[in-house]
This record gives sequence, structure tokens and C-alpha cells, in this order.
Amino acid sequence: MSEEHISLADLARHFEYEMEVSALAYRYYEEEERPEGRAKEHWMRAEKEVQRRKTGSDGATPGALEGY
Repeated sequence: MSEEHISLADLARHFEYEMEVSALAYRYYEEEERPEGRAKEHWMRAEKEVQRRKTGSDGATPGALEGY
């Protein structure tokens, strides 16, 4: 079994990305007057928007950790 090593810089970028997505997803939730059962939809929408902002498209975010 191989161990995967993640640098602190990669970990920090991933944490920053997750926090940005989380904040945006919560904003969507609040804007829609806190609907029940739509957390995944808000999260996916926020991920797409954060990726678009970082890459200028809907492609993968540079530096995002795979498998997370």
C-alpha cells in the first residue's frame, strides 16, 4: 500500500477552495430563503462558480486536490 503525501501548500489551497465554495453555497442557501433539502445543489452550483472564477471556464480548478 503506497502512502500519498500532500504538501502543506496543496493542503492550504484545498482548504481555501473548500472555504470559498462553502461560503458561496451558504450565500445561495440564504438568498433562496433557506430551503430544505437543497444543500447538494447549492454546493455543486458554488463549486462550478468558484471553478469558473479561477479558470475562466467550467474546467478543473488548478491546484485542487484530486479525490476530495
